[in-house]
Amino acid sequence: MNPTLRFVFATVSILLAPSAAAEPSAANEVITGTTGEIVVGEFAGGDGFGHYLIDILKSSTSISGFAVSSDAPNAAAFRDGWEGTHLSMIEWNAGTPLGIGASLKTTDIGTFENLFGNSESGANLYFSLNDLLTDASDHDQVTPGVWTDEPEFVFFGDLASEFVAFGANGAIIDKSLARATPDERCYHPNGFQGVRIGV
Repeated sequence: MNPTLRFVFATVSILLAPSAAAEPSAANEVITGTTGEIVVGEFAGGDGFGHYLIDILKSSTSISGFAVSSDAPNAAAFRDGWEGTHLSMIEWNAGTPLGIGASLKTTDIGTFENLFGNSESGANLYFSLNDLLTDASDHDQVTPGVWTDEPEFVFFGDLASEFVAFGANGAIIDKSLARATPDERCYHPNGFQGVRIGV
């Protein structure tokens, strides 16, 4: 990430960070996964900066990363051991590695269209190579859609639409898009039309 942009994000993070006695704040948007294991809260700042908070609902669930579809061109992570970046649909589908020298690529998680649809042209990707996010270390909701946690996953731009959360091997833990998009359909030579299962 550009050093100037990192400084701007760091400054905004400090300004957005609540004090220890912060009041509960309702998310502007709440995205729920289809398996019911993960909820993403999206918070928009008046200056164009926003952040995501993640609530893992099952004690046995852990994730090493998540992505939220967005046309916003910038993303950063301020959680220790985590990284954040924005990828275009083309970069996602080209198989961008998650970290320097990493063997896990975005295409190991799935195609952009099948994970996010095609309403947006990119996604904000947050991941860690050594720090799993669990029910014990996530951002618990005070009441449905309301959080008090510090912003750790920051973005600049409009609110997003869909999310996917994944494990260390790229396996999908939860995602909000329940169906395959039209370009994921399979057409049989004899006229049978079906939908490809999986990612």
